[in-house]
Amino acid sequence: MKKFNLSFQRFFASKKAVMILSFLIAVIIWFIIANTIENEITRDIVEIPIDLSEQIDTLANLGLKVSEVQDVTASVKV
Repeated sequence: MKKFNLSFQRFFASKKAVMILSFLIAVIIWFIIANTIENEITRDIVEIPIDLSEQIDTLANLGLKVSEVQDVTASVKV
C-alpha cells in the first residue's frame, strides 16, 4: 500500500501529469454535458397579423380578387 501511495504522490508532484489529467477530465465533462443538454428550443409565435390591403392591386394583376378583407392571423412554431 505504501508503494501505491508513493507512486500516487509522485504522479501528482509532476505538473505535466496533472495538466494532462486535468485536460482529460475537462474533455470528459464537456462531452457528458454536450450530450445530455438539449440544444433545441421551440417557441410558438401566435397571432401574427397578415395584411392584404396593400396587396390588392398585385393580386388583381394575377387575376385574383379579394372579396373581403378581414383580420387574418397566423401561428408559427419555430
